[in-house]
Amino acid sequence: MKGVFQRGLSDGFLQDLLDGPCSTILRACQNTGLNVCLRDNYLNAYFRGRSLAKITGRTRQPAELKINHKYLGLSPK
Repeated sequence: MKGVFQRGLSDGFLQDLLDGPCSTILRACQNTGLNVCLRDNYLNAYFRGRSLAKITGRTRQPAELKINHKYLGLSPK
């Protein structure tokens, strides 16, 4: 149905964010004042309006954290 809100987190990813390894990362983002936004099945952490990191839920695997290379002082491969 067109116009229906489709965003959300899978049950496994939500559990990982609440109780699993990603809960530490999520709390650290919140404690440092990063803006954490829900996207499709991932969260994006922003610093001063720029995308700093992405936490993605994965099927039958732990969630994945990707940090933008610009914040590490590295160039992409």
